[in-house]
Amino acid sequence: MLPLSTDHCFDYELLRVLGAARYAGADIAEVLTVATAIAPGDFESWYRAFHNLGERVKTSVSTDDVSRHPISVRDAMFRASTYFRAADFFLHGSPDDPRIDSLWAEQTACFDTAISLLPIPGQRVNIPADGFVIPAIFYRASSDCTPRPTKDPDSPLCAGNNVSGLSASGNAS
Repeated sequence: MLPLSTDHCFDYELLRVLGAARYAGADIAEVLTVATAIAPGDFESWYRAFHNLGERVKTSVSTDDVSRHPISVRDAMFRASTYFRAADFFLHGSPDDPRIDSLWAEQTACFDTAISLLPIPGQRVNIPADGFVIPAIFYRASSDCTPRPTKDPDSPLCAGNNVSGLSASGNAS
């Protein structure tokens, strides 16, 4: 397979971003184009390339487009969210870098816009736990609120993410 970068870490992360294309989380042409702008091993060029791509995609649509082109807006917001997350990836060598928090806010805002435009929108919820709260996204099985029979109505299905949902200390962020 032809590597996308001579830097093995960058190559792997570029492939990871490309993997989101199947689910409208990235665009192959956008990622391949941005890959050429990234200097191997240069974390700042990685950040700049993906941050600029995220900004470009986010500003390519407006909230005025939602009523006429909701799928286009949704897909652009999913892609922008992915690109902001990618821009953040190599910044964690300096956990105090203020760009980490701003990128988290950007990717979350784009992702929240995208999930609000799904046929059955996702909604942010907080799940109370023993002394803490777990932030989650709730996706209904259908667009109506009709209760469905379950084997155990007190045991909802919960799916977790990988370590990207953890802070540097390993705690849920």
